[in-house]
Amino acid sequence: MSMGLCLGLLTLYYTWRPTRAPKDSLFTAALLGSLYWITGMSAILYPDTMWIDPEFGEGAPQRVAFAVLAVLAWVGYVVG
Repeated sequence: MSMGLCLGLLTLYYTWRPTRAPKDSLFTAALLGSLYWITGMSAILYPDTMWIDPEFGEGAPQRVAFAVLAVLAWVGYVVG
């Protein structure tokens, strides 16, 4: 949870800080913003892991949400 908070704060900082090269800041913001979602999707690659903790049932609801949010971060970079 702390990693998510720190990445979110850094993303906000790089998104809105004043700079002479705004595209560099947007790239850094997109990278930091998508790290949380990319690492969340890569968790399934470790041995004996599932998409969701057993106490929360079955399925993989975060798989689609994480992918969509990561793509949106990079769309924001391209559009910005």
